[in-house]
Amino acid sequence: MIKNSVFDYLTIYKNFPTYQLERRLDAFMLPYIADSIKDKFNPIEKDLIMLYPEFPLKRDIVSIELDKHSEYADYLLYSKKSNTVYLVEFKTDVKSIHESQFKSYLDNSISGWESMINYYIDKSINNSKFWKKFVYGLIHIEMKAPNLLGINENLNLDKYLIDSKGIHERLKDIRSKIKIDKNLKVKFLYLAPIGAESLLKKYKTDNLGSIEHYIGHITLSEFAKNVTTELADLLILIDKDSLKKQ
Repeated sequence: MIKNSVFDYLTIYKNFPTYQLERRLDAFMLPYIADSIKDKFNPIEKDLIMLYPEFPLKRDIVSIELDKHSEYADYLLYSKKSNTVYLVEFKTDVKSIHESQFKSYLDNSISGWESMINYYIDKSINNSKFWKKFVYGLIHIEMKAPNLLGINENLNLDKYLIDSKGIHERLKDIRSKIKIDKNLKVKFLYLAPIGAESLLKKYKTDNLGSIEHYIGHITLSEFAKNVTTELADLLILIDKDSLKKQ
C-alpha cells in the first residue's frame, strides 16, 4: 500500500540541495497553464492554448558565457485571436531567477516569432541526434496552430519519421518558405514565487523594451486557485517559504 502521495514526497524533498523541484512539478502544472494566464491577465483571449513545453530560445554568445541556465522557454502558448505567442518561465526558487535569463526572454520577444521559428528549424537541421524530436514538434505546431508556420501548404513531415532520407532538404525548403505575419507579437511572463516580485519589477525597469513585451508575474498562490488541493497546498507553501528566505 502506498501511504504517501507524490505531493508528500515533493514537499519533503523540495528543500534538498540538488533536487530539481520544477522538473517534477511540470507535469502537474501543464493542464492549468492557459487558464491561469487568462485569469491573471484579462482580457487575454479565451482561445489561448498551451502549445509547446521547453521551446528553444536563441541566445547570444555573451549571455551564454555569463549564464549557464536553460536555453528553453518552459512553456509556449498561443492565441490566434490576439495574434500573440506567450513565453512562460516557471520557477520555484527566487535564487534561480537571473537578469541574464530575463534578457534572453526579452531579446527573443523583441526579435519576434519569425526569428524564433527559424532558429527552431535550424536546430532541427543541425541536430543529428534529436532531429526527429524537433520534427515531432513541428508536426504538433502545424496541427494545433498552422498559421504560426506561415506556409500555405501541408508540411507532410510524418513520412520522414519512417524514412529520414531527404529530411534536411525538406526542412531547409520549409524554412525558405516561412512568411510570418508581421503583426504577430511575442510576450513573456514569469510563473514564480511571490518573493520574486520586487526582483522582476527591477528587471522590468532596468531593461528597455520590457514594457511592451513583459506582461508580468503570476505568483504560485495565484496559480493555486484553479488546481487540485494537493498541488495548491504545495504551491502556497513554496510561496510562503519564498518570503521567509528574503
